[in-house]
Amino acid sequence: MTAIDVQMGSAEHFEAPVTDEQLQERFSAERLSGLCKEFIVEGPHGDLREKLDGRPFIVATVAGTDTRFRDIAKSTETIEFAKRFKRSWSQVYNDYKDTDPNSTFLVAIDNSDPDAPRPIGVVRMIEGNTVDALKDMKVS
Repeated sequence: MTAIDVQMGSAEHFEAPVTDEQLQERFSAERLSGLCKEFIVEGPHGDLREKLDGRPFIVATVAGTDTRFRDIAKSTETIEFAKRFKRSWSQVYNDYKDTDPNSTFLVAIDNSDPDAPRPIGVVRMIEGNTVDALKDMKVS
């Protein structure tokens, strides 16, 4: 765990809304690259370096309950939603910071530079528990 992880904690531990400044630090290129490196070497799927076999991209799952690696997914989700819906990072993140425990993230990581891997895409899948269970975007 890095100093920023201790300082920032997981989203569920915030009582006050998260600020844009906190998210800029939490989602910094350096921190996310470090998380991606850790994910590739010691993530939930084991050491992926041999499986990569020179391929520049990784697509893998991250459980919504995985407090160690879900920022890889949540960073891309937050940044892209903020762009699309013309909102700040903090507005988007604070609306969605409580990760549904039934969430699974499908993340794409660019590992073309193994010294600086980075998240480049994400899809969040949420398993419903009834036929009419539907999650949607909060639009304000």
